[in-house]
Amino acid sequence: MPDLSIDLALLESTENGLKKIARDITNMPALSNTLAIATGEGVLALAVQDFAKNWDRKRHDMESALTTMAKSVSNIHDQFQGLDNQLGQAVAGAVAGAGATPSGSSPSAPSNTPHGATVN
Repeated sequence: MPDLSIDLALLESTENGLKKIARDITNMPALSNTLAIATGEGVLALAVQDFAKNWDRKRHDMESALTTMAKSVSNIHDQFQGLDNQLGQAVAGAVAGAGATPSGSSPSAPSNTPHGATVN
C-alpha cells in the first residue's frame, strides 16, 4: 500500500479552475455608474458608487489571491511530477543494475507514469 498518493490530474484541474475564477472576476464589468443612475435617488446613488469602489478593491484582492493559489498548485503539481519521475528512474536503474526486469517491462523502457501517480 502506498505511503503517499497524489492525484496529479486533480491538481491540474484545480489550477485551471482557480485561473478561470480569477479571469472571471477580472472580467466582471463595472456597472456602478449605471446602477447609481438607475436608483433615481442621490443618496442611494452615492451609496451604490461607494459600494462599487470598495468591491473593485476587494475584487482585485481576490483576483490576486486566486492567481497566487493557482501558481502554488502548479508548483506542487510540478514538484510531485518531478519526484515521481525521479523515483521511477531510480527504480528502473536499480532493476537494470540487478539484471532483473519488473514484471512485464524492460530495463530500457522510459519511466513515464500517468497522472494520478503514486509516490511511495
